[in-house]
Amino acid sequence: MCQHRASPLRILVVGSFGSGKSCLVNSLVGQVVARDYSSISGGTTAISQYDGEVKTKTESYCLTVVDTPGLQSSLENDQLLKEITPKHYDSNVVLVCFNVTRERVTKDDITVIKQLTDSFGTEMWKKAVFVLTFSNQLSLYEPNLKLDSWHHLYNYRKAMWTGFLHDSLKYVGVGHQEALNVPANLAGLGQEAIPYLHSNSHWLDDLWITCSNRAISIEGGNGMN
Repeated sequence: MCQHRASPLRILVVGSFGSGKSCLVNSLVGQVVARDYSSISGGTTAISQYDGEVKTKTESYCLTVVDTPGLQSSLENDQLLKEITPKHYDSNVVLVCFNVTRERVTKDDITVIKQLTDSFGTEMWKKAVFVLTFSNQLSLYEPNLKLDSWHHLYNYRKAMWTGFLHDSLKYVGVGHQEALNVPANLAGLGQEAIPYLHSNSHWLDDLWITCSNRAISIEGGNGMN
């Protein structure tokens, strides 16, 4: 039974091709419902909606997740963004995905941020969360690091990307404080833990807390702890 919320947590997932949207959607819903970009059949080709239930240590509630095709740095985005618009206004959280294994934000990333801002206005960022996907794969790049170095790597990569993305928001016209208020969460794959990220927490639990607090900040009320 879904409790504590009068209506489902409505999450819109957006990002460019290869940003890990479908993997994230599958993790959020708790089963494989969206095609992985890396699969032979390719990634998401149409806007799709999935229902599920979130169960945390403190509460459970209904969930609706909307998966979207990958945005591109091209005119093709114009039609796609028009199709996404009703889903955006119906959502109370927008997850914007970026592949954290890349060294930095690219021109295409900034274009996506600008197109989202142009289409939905700066108000969109009040309910947005940056999701830094494929975080568990950072271990493939530095397999011999010691525990303390792992903590440093994850903290450094998250801080680096968060800084890049906040600067990108300000570059496209989002206010300074409004840009800094957009949170960023590391995300892995499914129930697989991110090595050495936390000693007593899972990345998905952290993301649920961020999403719930983000939605409640829009709706008014008290967030999860």
